[in-house]
Amino acid sequence: MIQDAKKSGRTWRDVAKGMFMEIRIIPVLVWAFTAVLIGTAVAYVETGTFILKHFVLAMVVACLVQAYPTHAANEIVDWLSGTDAKGHGGSKVIREGLLTVGELRLIFLGSMIVVGALAAFVVITIDVRMVWFGIVGIAASVFYSVPPFKLGYHPFVGEWVGGFVGIFVAVTGSYFIQSFTLSSVVIVTGIAVGMADVAIMEMFHTIDYEADRSADPQKRTTIVFLGPRRGQFYVLAQIVGSSILFWVLVMYSWEFVVLAVASTACIYFYHRYNPLNAWDIIKNTKRVTWATISSGVVFASLSWVWFILLALPVVIGYSSHKKWGKLPKRTE
Repeated sequence: MIQDAKKSGRTWRDVAKGMFMEIRIIPVLVWAFTAVLIGTAVAYVETGTFILKHFVLAMVVACLVQAYPTHAANEIVDWLSGTDAKGHGGSKVIREGLLTVGELRLIFLGSMIVVGALAAFVVITIDVRMVWFGIVGIAASVFYSVPPFKLGYHPFVGEWVGGFVGIFVAVTGSYFIQSFTLSSVVIVTGIAVGMADVAIMEMFHTIDYEADRSADPQKRTTIVFLGPRRGQFYVLAQIVGSSILFWVLVMYSWEFVVLAVASTACIYFYHRYNPLNAWDIIKNTKRVTWATISSGVVFASLSWVWFILLALPVVIGYSSHKKWGKLPKRTE
């Protein structure tokens, strides 16, 4: 564990960089941002309704939940178990001496207070039924890492009770906050998006197979349980299932063809990566990551042309990640 700021020679710039890196902009864009955008777009396709205030609140809450409470909790637990000390996962802010475990605990508690206040505002001022989306979504995200459940340390439970449920709630909740109801279309959409995101999650877990397997306590992800090669077939099953559901949705509305084509194309990348080569996995995860984000933006833009403006935060987020999200160079 790193020393305090004075002894480690940290500057406030280092701390600010750590705070920024902990957001992990690209994962937030892949999961929270894209899920809310798709759910909102489906609501517009079905009802023609778009309430800007509701959209902004849904987007801020979903992205904030993933950016700080979820990532901070995961960072702390994975560091203490040892998996982040050796693996490729996490933001690496502890390992690089940018933030301490104690500071991450403060970030977790502070951001949870902000998230709770925003969620309460939504429930009180918009619709009391939103409380169920808030409770389930926040619990799924936080308990992925936080004891006593530590869902991410158990095979199958981690991605399905933690990851999948969080994404499903983001899609359906962003739909509900616009239309105040749910439809079979958005439920199927939530399942399809959730399955696609489970595939990305497990592909990332394959990179850290050795680190997770040797952690104490062992981070027994599904990939650790199945092994990298069998795990690849499991990952393929998720993206194939997602693709089938998106093609079914095309029969309801032609705009879904974008998501169907993107998920089908991604099957190739999930099939071709070498599960024993970390850099080959990273290269292919970048491809499926950007296919997911871009298809979400295009789908929304075809639903309503003004959604194209949501490409702007994607560009800004990516540019910020390239400029400030890189690790400092190690000096020997």
